[in-house]
Amino acid sequence: MNDDSSFSEILGDKIFSLKMRVEVFEVTCKQMLEDIKERLVYRTQMYIKSDIIGYKPVSGDLAYPE
Repeated sequence: MNDDSSFSEILGDKIFSLKMRVEVFEVTCKQMLEDIKERLVYRTQMYIKSDIIGYKPVSGDLAYPE
């Protein structure tokens, strides 16, 4: 009976440890995702500002399909 008790205790500790690791991993993934979103929004804004709003057509651009 004592062996079952200590086995359950060890198993419970392992499960708790695994759960904590998964929670830490989840938080880390969420932080990374937020960082990726922020960078993507920033780069999109910079692209729009420089390549779309700041676009200056040249004669070759307007001579399609020549």
